[in-house]
Amino acid sequence: MYGQQAIPMVVRVPATSHPPIPHGLVEAAAWGPDAGAPSPTHPVIRWGGYTYWVYNVVARNGIGIVAYDEAANVVGQWEKPGASHIWQITVEADSQRVIFWGQSNYRVVMRWHELSIPPLAVPAPATTFHFAN
Repeated sequence: MYGQQAIPMVVRVPATSHPPIPHGLVEAAAWGPDAGAPSPTHPVIRWGGYTYWVYNVVARNGIGIVAYDEAANVVGQWEKPGASHIWQITVEADSQRVIFWGQSNYRVVMRWHELSIPPLAVPAPATTFHFAN
């Protein structure tokens, strides 16, 4: 279990193991910066109890980063232009950045705080008072 680790961790998983993909995105991991063939594995980020998948945006040059909880529910989603067909993700701990490497080595850079999922605020239960007569 990856739990609440402080530094995002990149792992490769089977490309076919992705959770449901949101509308407007498509799975398109590549072998490398100049490879046209799809890769059988996909780099994902595991961080703070969530798994972040990167997809291509349909009909535009860009990526959609989607955060899922352990039950495969979407808990966050970001769209970034400039790269597609992600083949590698790197994490820079010193600068707290995640770099998504795409086709022809185009890249998208995000700071950790941009990918942070705020904790769910659970309201306190209502208190009922019964007065004796």
